[in-house]
Amino acid sequence: MLKYKNNFFGVLKSLETVHSMGERMQSELRKYKDLLIVTGTGVIIFSLWSAVKITLQFILLKDLKESLFAAMDGMPEKVLTVIILALFIFISFAVHLHIGLGARSEGFGKEKRKAYLGLAILEAFLYIVTIIFDILNYSSYLSGTKADSVVTAIIDVTMTFILIELIVSAFRVRRLTKRIGREETAECS
Repeated sequence: MLKYKNNFFGVLKSLETVHSMGERMQSELRKYKDLLIVTGTGVIIFSLWSAVKITLQFILLKDLKESLFAAMDGMPEKVLTVIILALFIFISFAVHLHIGLGARSEGFGKEKRKAYLGLAILEAFLYIVTIIFDILNYSSYLSGTKADSVVTAIIDVTMTFILIELIVSAFRVRRLTKRIGREETAECS
């Protein structure tokens, strides 16, 4: 009788362990989904900031405008330059918006878009390259106002961390979702 009693409590303990592991994985999954939502929102807000920043730099920095328009005497070329700048701002905004909305969608448990993750990896790589380039060209980087250079560097580093956190969270959500799915099918069999 004692042998069966000990075996029964052993089975109960193993069931409790499996149940608590499942709860921990569910908790971890919720945490990473929440991180996807937050980082996706951060990328969207950053895209708005980037559009405003590029527009203001173009409007306010006389040197930039003069250098762009110096080579072009005619009005059609100036209009073409403004159109190209607007197109660049739109593409940058659209890419960041796609990344942010894709991350939020996956965080809310809706459809998983694969393209946003590839774009996020590409963006993170480009930001890292830009930061390295800025560090290597530090003297030319400070040719503008120092406050502008410092703010730009801080924003670039922050965006890099946001993108890396987004990428890591997306991979962890996908891994945990597969793992939980495998354990649920194993329990059913």
